[in-house]
Amino acid sequence: MADPAAAALFCEAAALHERVFHEPTSFDSLTRANLYRLAGEKHLAQRWFQATTEYAAARLVRYPRNTTEQTTAAIGWYFLGDYDQVREYIVQIRNDPDGDGGMGEWLTTLMQLETAPNQQLAHQFVRTIEKYIQHDQIRFSDTGSVTIWDWYELAYRYTQHH
Repeated sequence: MADPAAAALFCEAAALHERVFHEPTSFDSLTRANLYRLAGEKHLAQRWFQATTEYAAARLVRYPRNTTEQTTAAIGWYFLGDYDQVREYIVQIRNDPDGDGGMGEWLTTLMQLETAPNQQLAHQFVRTIEKYIQHDQIRFSDTGSVTIWDWYELAYRYTQHH
């Protein structure tokens, strides 16, 4: 992270989140993981991404067609770098008639960029996300766990460093 003040604020937000949500859901764990990721606290981020996948897996035993938990697990596995797990969840999401394949497509693209850097694909993906943000008028303050802005950040990095 380039700005130490921002890193400190992300850590503070993650710590506050931990104090407020004592028994985190997979969404809460993913939120904490992402805040620590943004702060540059890789070890803490990895710990919470792992907690995300474990919580989601436990919920999926009871509710196997829960596409929200499948998506949350896929995002957690993406940040943990286990792309085989991500692919398994994407297949499940795509096979669910009520599932939204959009996130699966984005994760697939990010995995492609990670494993086989491609400037053209990266630029195309950034433009796709920009259009989505503009069309839906998504403000930077529209936050959540892992948001469109995180995908934009990751995609943009591939246009700069790969």
